[in-house]
Amino acid sequence: MLSKRLKLLRGSKTQNEVAYALGISRARYSHYENDHVEPDIQLLIKMANYFNTTIDDLLGNKADLYLGEIKPQYGTNQESPVNEILDLLNKHNVNGMSFFDIKKWETLKPEQIRELINYFNYLVQQAKEND
Repeated sequence: MLSKRLKLLRGSKTQNEVAYALGISRARYSHYENDHVEPDIQLLIKMANYFNTTIDDLLGNKADLYLGEIKPQYGTNQESPVNEILDLLNKHNVNGMSFFDIKKWETLKPEQIRELINYFNYLVQQAKEND
């Protein structure tokens, strides 16, 4: 999973650019992207900081784990993903219109916005792989 995330997060940057920023050789970085070796914890921290994400995200942990609970798969109950999202919005007193009010999003910290963007990109990539 790490190799896929690294490729996705690197985007249009070259392996050389990322490797230089991390203080490693391009060949070493390439080994991580090609899933030949695993980085140590210090390098994982550097990678997470460089890509402005979390180690959990780099390693492919699911977003619902960030909430501190493991939710059942959708096929095991009658709730739909849409209803679950609506329930979550209601739980946090977010009505449908305020959810799309850009002014409310401006209160997020830059790292929170970056995490949302990274996770959205991850979901899009997962959807493409499942097609």
